[in-house]
Amino acid sequence: MLTRRLALAAVLLASFVPLLAQDAAATREQRARQLLMVMRTDAMGLQIIDRMIDGMKSAMPDAGEEFWAAFRKKAKASDFVSMLVPVYSKNLEPADLDELIRFYSSPAGQRFLDKQPLIMQESMEIGQKWGAELAMEAMQEMQKSQSQE
Repeated sequence: MLTRRLALAAVLLASFVPLLAQDAAATREQRARQLLMVMRTDAMGLQIIDRMIDGMKSAMPDAGEEFWAAFRKKAKASDFVSMLVPVYSKNLEPADLDELIRFYSSPAGQRFLDKQPLIMQESMEIGQKWGAELAMEAMQEMQKSQSQE
């Protein structure tokens, strides 16, 4: 009798384990989606599309404004977020997702998000200047070594 009960319990437990794993994955994906929304990733995705369109207009001058309007209309912020959910849920633990949601929901996190575009722009300018200086130094060193030969 005890063996039957144990066997029945094992069968029931085995049937619930996949369901628990599915629930855990769904919860992780929900957390990832919540994090992406708190981080304003939807708006960031549309900004990326707008910058891409600006860059592509010069490469495709014959496309016309009607094409670009149709292209932009197809860009849905929710699609961008949905494409990123698996990346975040795969690479971040649930506890990390929770902590990041807490941070980005906080006043400090919101202020950081407000300033992030400016921080990124200034960082890119610094990086470009640094790269130009390094390239100049490398060219000067090459010229110096070639003149010594």
